[in-house]
Amino acid sequence: MSQEKVMIVAGWVFPGTGGTIAVLNNIVEYFSPEEAILVGRPHLLNDKQQWGTHLPKLYHLNPLLPPKGRTNKYRRLLGMRRVERRLKQIAKAENCTRILSIFPDEFVMRAACNVSKQLDLPFYTWFHNTYLDNRHGYWLKLAERWQPEFFDHAKVNFVMSEGLQSYYREVYPHIKFEPLEHGFVIPEVTYQAPPQPKGKIKFMFSGSLNESCMDASIRLFKHIIANPDYELHVFTSNNNFLDEYGITGQNVVRYGFVPWSEFIKKLPEFDVMLLPHGFDGGQTDAEYRTIFPTRTIPLLYSNRPILAHSPAHAFLSDFLKKRDCAEVVEVKDAQAIQTAIDTLIHNENRRNQLVKNAIDTAAFFDVNRIGKKLKSIILK
Repeated sequence: MSQEKVMIVAGWVFPGTGGTIAVLNNIVEYFSPEEAILVGRPHLLNDKQQWGTHLPKLYHLNPLLPPKGRTNKYRRLLGMRRVERRLKQIAKAENCTRILSIFPDEFVMRAACNVSKQLDLPFYTWFHNTYLDNRHGYWLKLAERWQPEFFDHAKVNFVMSEGLQSYYREVYPHIKFEPLEHGFVIPEVTYQAPPQPKGKIKFMFSGSLNESCMDASIRLFKHIIANPDYELHVFTSNNNFLDEYGITGQNVVRYGFVPWSEFIKKLPEFDVMLLPHGFDGGQTDAEYRTIFPTRTIPLLYSNRPILAHSPAHAFLSDFLKKRDCAEVVEVKDAQAIQTAIDTLIHNENRRNQLVKNAIDTAAFFDVNRIGKKLKSIILK
């Protein structure tokens, strides 16, 4: 029997930063060079990082635009045929037997879908967030054609959470959707009772400040910095938003770029981990309902309690409450936020139970479990 080999196609690939690329790098580690290749646009150009020789072969698509700056979707659309030809060349040269395409990037997914049809290769999708629900104008009309075609053509449509699976099942009851969570290398963590906070209470936020979490983040930040006994520590590249919303002062500590290994080492320095999830803003209701922020995973194994500010209808809120691994505030209310903070600071039993449950929950995102599931479905 010939060797099965999957061509994994993504919009952005190594070298680069961001949650999607980190997730992709983790999952690719689970495949041998004989089982997979990776194709996509480099997120950073002229970067000195080296792709591991033990990993599947990496092919870079020639980017239509510099990676930084505003994306010109019309140029992306016009260049799609060129991407399609290149994907076809690579798939034939590498003797690929199936294609896995990753969203967010409808143009690369369109090209990959076309190639799978031309070469008669099984097609799989992996949606990291909603597509059609977050498009407007011309791009909505395009998505109304493309999304159902992607779903219908795919042998399996992977989605990044059970929440997204439930949402799509309501809209497309005849289509198969399979949860495939974001996989991470979960370190061996031994539970240690988090110490009683002393001095100023240190709250930590990490990740991107964008429409997926902006309103909840600013609400938490303003509440925290209004108290001189609290300190807010922020790890984000979006510092302009902090200035714009007045998140400044002596009890606000900003960090520049911190390598992942160093960031993980710093987690024990903080008392409470912040996990804001958008209530409303520039995203659609479907997106707010189904988002599962990647920043959640390192917080789960931080050995520190998590304060989540997330709406009641969101899958994230349901997930955290079901596993009882965070103190969840589901209303836009300063008193409710303060009550949750007081619980995490003064209720030792509650704090310890949340941390224990969070460490157990982190194992759910172990890339070994995720990778094994993915391979068992697409390479069987």
